[in-house]
Amino acid sequence: MIASKVGWAAFVIALPLAGCGGGESASAPTITAQPASTTVLEQQPASFSVTATGTAPLSYEWRRNGTPIAGATSATLAITAALAADHGARYSAVVTNSAGSVTSTDAVLTEELPMFLLAGQSNMEGNVDATLFQNILADLASAANTDIKARLAERIRYWHKDTNNGYAGYGYTPEMAAFEASELVRLNAAGLVGADLTVPNTKVLCAWNAAAVSPLFVSSLPTRCGGAYGPELVFGQALSKAGYSSTSLIKVAHGGTTLYVDWRSPLSGGTVGPLYTELRSRIQSLKSAPASVNPSCKAQGCRWSAFVWFQGENDSFASANGLSYEQNLKNLIADVRSDAGSPALPVVIVQTGTWAQSMAFGKNVAAAQTAVVNADKYARLVNTSDLSGFYHYDSASKLIIGDRIAQAVKALLAAATAPS
Repeated sequence: MIASKVGWAAFVIALPLAGCGGGESASAPTITAQPASTTVLEQQPASFSVTATGTAPLSYEWRRNGTPIAGATSATLAITAALAADHGARYSAVVTNSAGSVTSTDAVLTEELPMFLLAGQSNMEGNVDATLFQNILADLASAANTDIKARLAERIRYWHKDTNNGYAGYGYTPEMAAFEASELVRLNAAGLVGADLTVPNTKVLCAWNAAAVSPLFVSSLPTRCGGAYGPELVFGQALSKAGYSSTSLIKVAHGGTTLYVDWRSPLSGGTVGPLYTELRSRIQSLKSAPASVNPSCKAQGCRWSAFVWFQGENDSFASANGLSYEQNLKNLIADVRSDAGSPALPVVIVQTGTWAQSMAFGKNVAAAQTAVVNADKYARLVNTSDLSGFYHYDSASKLIIGDRIAQAVKALLAAATAPS
């Protein structure tokens, strides 16, 4: 009986010993989900994740091309903006605990360069007064202690009220000239206008219609991107300031054209417009002849990143054009996205100005542009009602519109990569 009690006591004593953590060996980490390679647009965020099991606690160390990344000590590595130097970099994670460590396989970061499509009629093509433009550049290059803003406003006022007998700006006011002058000073401070425009920007290539791409700059008018200059001038400068190592602006534009006929896309039925045919050819050239879009596309992938539409004046004259504009514009956007292979391609629409809206069906066109944007979460509208414009916007307005397009594109690209 005693022996029995002793045996039972020994068994009871042994139980807690067998269950103590100190009596078990720790389990070394094992990776159950390796980090996956990813492709992103340059300057957009990227991330890598690793999943591991093993005795806690687990610690993480991320490496770039074998070198530890300072502060990267969680299961997920977040890259705020993929830089040009990151293209092709290999990322791996080392997971460690008290029993050992294990290294993941490499995940490769591939970056694509952004490409932008611009299309429309004469205001996209570029029709501005060369003398006013050159005077604007000269004023912005003046010494800082001079009253640049007042001088710019006077130049704009003179061009509208004196040179053109008051007919060059529908709804023009001196206050409008002062506003445009203030905007030019702001853009100049940001390095988007002024002397920078006269230096070839090898990071921003531009092509007009079927022409070959070349660095964006102004030596004299017309520019290297066709016409006099359109909104691509400041838009391109803004892209360069955003840090893209290389990008292209492919512009298909022709004055006096309509969405109803010249730009008619396949979904609208009937005869496909010749300018849509040209636009489609440029879209497809990224696959068939990438060097014609950007020589860098041969060594590094490129992606159509936004479509900018600046048109509507000529559709404001006729009922058939104006009343069908909304559906035709939806069809155009859908066809461009289909041809670009990107159903969520960001779209920026520059709304027709006050002069066009005074035409018989101009308000229909402007309302249609607003309605299309409101129904499309991947689209933004650029308002121009506070800028002076007749058939064509003045030289100052065109620069300001380029900045507004850049802001719209920036917002769309940021929204595309934001967590849902």
